[in-house]
Amino acid sequence: MSILDKFKLNGKTALVTGCSKGIGQAIAIGLAHAGADIIGISQSSSFAESETALHVRATGKSFLGFQADLSDRKQLYEFLSSLEKMSIVPDILVIMLELLIEHQLSCILMRSGMKFCR
Repeated sequence: MSILDKFKLNGKTALVTGCSKGIGQAIAIGLAHAGADIIGISQSSSFAESETALHVRATGKSFLGFQADLSDRKQLYEFLSSLEKMSIVPDILVIMLELLIEHQLSCILMRSGMKFCR
């Protein structure tokens, strides 16, 4: 077994914010190469056939993209409600956002069963 085998993420789902470009995009693609399916969130981009989605799918992993401004509490809860309706609970959370939003999103997502903290 190689050292890389110890970092396999097969069967895991990663939620990556800000993954339409830059570091967030590189992280999403890297996690897909390691075996994770990706949920991408971007404030400004639609993901239908985005560069990120194409790269992730080229690894054989799934990509589900959402456009949402997570600093807007209403949009945040709508996004989380969508995940809950699809019975998706991320195993990995990568937040490419400001500290205040990071705390708010972490508080909500890290609760078991996707229970919202209010």
